[in-house]
Amino acid sequence: MSSSWSRCQSTVPLFFNAETRVTGNGNFSRHVSVDGFAKIGLNEASHGGQGRLVMSDLLSLSSQVDWIEINEAVINESLYIPIKGQDRYTVKINESLPTNVYSKQSILYRGKGMYAKNVYMNDDKKISTSYHATDLLKSVASVGILAPQAYVFADVTPARALQAVFEKRGMAFALTSTSDLYSGFSFVSDDAFIDEAYVGKFKMKKVITTQLNYTYPDIPDRMEDYLPCCTSANFYQIESKHTGLDVDEIFSCDVF
Repeated sequence: MSSSWSRCQSTVPLFFNAETRVTGNGNFSRHVSVDGFAKIGLNEASHGGQGRLVMSDLLSLSSQVDWIEINEAVINESLYIPIKGQDRYTVKINESLPTNVYSKQSILYRGKGMYAKNVYMNDDKKISTSYHATDLLKSVASVGILAPQAYVFADVTPARALQAVFEKRGMAFALTSTSDLYSGFSFVSDDAFIDEAYVGKFKMKKVITTQLNYTYPDIPDRMEDYLPCCTSANFYQIESKHTGLDVDEIFSCDVF
């Protein structure tokens, strides 16, 4: 019997701001991609035949690395607890990688035909739009956020791997469009799924907001003494006598 655990989180300290305005007649092609910023990103691909194009676009990215603290331990429990008698790996990660990706775009196109697909991502959540049109009017805004300070705990033995991740993440998305041939929209996450397709001339309006949140005490050096168990309600019931929680207790509701 064997189990495994891994975690990948990366970013690049960066501030980037780009504003674009295009007006003209002819053919066009465009590709924009943001990737590798604490699992927040976007992809845009569009191209069109002879026609009239009016487009404005704003892309703003802010990402930094405040700190990453990792505490690991490998224990052979058979030396101390003969009943369990197995190797055990535990890790506590305290990291701060605040990231913000903001995108705003408006497009007016009339011509022989154009295709456009946009994808916006934040961890497990992904929003996609797609269009095929000879007459397209679209306005879209999206923001993805990872707030400072995240906590990750893992407890791994040959029989199982347990993980608890506490991050403050959020997405906000607003779309208004009119297309004469095809309009598509989808939202996918670990706990929700939306998939829509419209063939013909349709107006579409979408607003999506998501938020992943938790609360810790404000005093950083007391983080390990106040770790939430099972539900947020239990967190607020913790008294000062419950100190020195270890990884094993994080995954057990019996300690409170």
